[in-house]
Amino acid sequence: MESSKNDPEISRCTTDITAGDAENEDVSYIERSLKVLDGDRHAYRGVRANFEAKIRKLGDPVRQVFAWLEEAEKSASRSKYTLELMLCNILQSSKVVSGDEKMRVSARQMLLRNPNLRPQIWARVVKIGGVTLSDKEVRDFVQGELINKGAVKDACDVILTLGIGRKFKSEELIPPLVRLGQYDVLKRFIQEFPWLREEAIRAVAIQGRRYATATKWMKHFKINPNLFPKANFLHRITTCKWLVRSGKAFEFADMVVGNEDLVLPFLSVLVEHGKGIFAADLAHRHSLWGYLQAFIKGSLTPKVYRSNRLISDIKAVISNKDKPLPASFFSGGPEKNREMYLIANTKHGILMVDDKKSLEIAKNELLDEKNPPLAVGLDSESIPQLFGAPGSIKHNQTVLLQISSDTRTYLFDLLKFDESMNSIVKGLFLSKKTTKIGYAFEDDIRCLRRSITSSTCFRNIVNFVELQRVERDMRLNPKLPNPIPAPFPSTPPQANTPGVPPPKSNEGG
Repeated sequence: MESSKNDPEISRCTTDITAGDAENEDVSYIERSLKVLDGDRHAYRGVRANFEAKIRKLGDPVRQVFAWLEEAEKSASRSKYTLELMLCNILQSSKVVSGDEKMRVSARQMLLRNPNLRPQIWARVVKIGGVTLSDKEVRDFVQGELINKGAVKDACDVILTLGIGRKFKSEELIPPLVRLGQYDVLKRFIQEFPWLREEAIRAVAIQGRRYATATKWMKHFKINPNLFPKANFLHRITTCKWLVRSGKAFEFADMVVGNEDLVLPFLSVLVEHGKGIFAADLAHRHSLWGYLQAFIKGSLTPKVYRSNRLISDIKAVISNKDKPLPASFFSGGPEKNREMYLIANTKHGILMVDDKKSLEIAKNELLDEKNPPLAVGLDSESIPQLFGAPGSIKHNQTVLLQISSDTRTYLFDLLKFDESMNSIVKGLFLSKKTTKIGYAFEDDIRCLRRSITSSTCFRNIVNFVELQRVERDMRLNPKLPNPIPAPFPSTPPQANTPGVPPPKSNEGG
């Protein structure tokens, strides 16, 4: 189309529009404006503000403009760009269309006749202009005019604007975005529709091979790496291979603990990829010594990759993990070391908290305002179904909570859980004066919440130390100095304690 600079009529209209001549605030003004826009698309920038201001002032003439626009559309005398501008301004700047059923129907028909409009304009007209489209009509537009033509980004813009994410299957949107590398669009999309996050992250990692991106999103959205809780073994193996290849094997080993569907597949993949240190660490946490023993002897089925370096790594980690270790791990019977099986008793022994009297004792000692325990250790015990638990007990239900201080060990019978017990545990967990210490206790908390749904005490723990993470950080940072053993805070060393030097005096400078 030729430029409007050579047309004196269009030049005069442009001057009138820019000047804002009050006499032209009618339908003929709009027609002349459209003529300018048809003649030169670049004129839109110069007349936009004035054009929108004038169209807002129109009352009933908007109906005439709309009717005229339909005629112009039928005669193909107006460009796509002009049609978009008119629809956007009329439907957003006037309440005439929203309040007039006939005009809504007319606008709806105009949209369906022009599916090639810019998606952003199309979505804004539908949402703000009050134009009601059926689910099928929206899907036909998004699927047929956008996704099938490769405009997946525009399709996501329409879906986000209209909030219709649940009307589309994940496989219709996620794979095309990954294939086209539109990761920014995909991240914005899953921020609005959380139920698609796990599948999107899996697609980014496995199909797109963007392990770093998938790992970053997992942390950002706080998603557990067990992305296939009900998937088959092959899918779980695929997930584990992704975790290992991502270079975050040790970090994910921490997160896999508690997800029983992933433990053995993850351990198999670690061994297969020669990650002996990580495999031994995971086996230690789950007491899977038999698995590694079978691996060292070469009796695993199916056969996995074995090397002298891998076996030596596993043995080295296991040997340094706990001393002494049961000799039966390698050969023979249990080691004759009675100290290994001894339990260090506390000052006041063990208290079973299962009645009113024991609850009162636990409350007075654990929630003492004047002299609260400086630190307590936390642990829990469950009854797996395979041990013949009673029918009233859920699968892997937590039945015992152990809280140990320097003076007493408290065993809370959770089968007799009531409001009094809930109050005591909640008060201790929220106390800032007492440090709570646990090893892999985050998984215990999940099981506690699942076992006792009526509880409110397992929702938050203040001043908590996870020893598993401390241990991991120390091993990942070999330059850190070994911790120096120190007396327990509640029993400071006395000046005459043998082997402990007296405190230095500050007297005399």
